[in-house]
Amino acid sequence: MDKSVNNNDIFKSIKESMGLKEINIVDYSPLTLAYIGDGIYEIVIRTMIVDEANRQVNKIHKAAADLVKAKTQSCTESPMTSSPSSL
Repeated sequence: MDKSVNNNDIFKSIKESMGLKEINIVDYSPLTLAYIGDGIYEIVIRTMIVDEANRQVNKIHKAAADLVKAKTQSCTESPMTSSPSSL
């Protein structure tokens, strides 16, 4: 049975369980938002690496660290930096 997951329900549950209040994103500085974005990016990279193969934790960490460092990110083309015609 396919059960679809509603992201709003997940975020609501996390906020309630952690006692987080509603926020307005414009109240945060660009650096704070970048910090949060870096954390999300790292989770995505870690998930991709773990999905490839079961490895020793130190190898997973090295692979993730190599991919999330700023130099690697600056060399990686992402949909956000691509022109619409190249997507």
